[in-house]
Amino acid sequence: MLFSPRMNAFNNSHGALGSRARKLDEGILVIRFELPFNAWCAGCGHLMGKGVRFNAEKQEIGRYHSTRVWSFRMRTPCCSTALEVHTDPRNCEYLLVKGARRKHESYDAAQAGTLELPGAQERELLRSDALGSLESAARDA
Repeated sequence: MLFSPRMNAFNNSHGALGSRARKLDEGILVIRFELPFNAWCAGCGHLMGKGVRFNAEKQEIGRYHSTRVWSFRMRTPCCSTALEVHTDPRNCEYLLVKGARRKHESYDAAQAGTLELPGAQERELLRSDALGSLESAARDA
């Protein structure tokens, strides 16, 4: 009996992608998506933390110049509300389109207790004044 491609077990399969590529003919690939920010679920109000992973359907929805704009559709783990995230290449971020509300967090260096770097004038003053640089070194120690 001769070999026939129809008898091949991998005929009409997607190789390494396996079942993740079952909707590839529609332009959808199932990927592992990690939430890039904290967000509240629109269905139940549960807070989903940054880094929570989902099995998401990835689909190209447009272009911004030559960069593709992607849509990621998934379900929330708390109440299975449909969640959709789009890429925003213009502003270099992600947009929550439906199913959740983004938690906006601001960062304040003084509140976080980080050290503030000296400005250009202070650095120039320290370079030119030997006694001043010695005093600041003693103050920092």
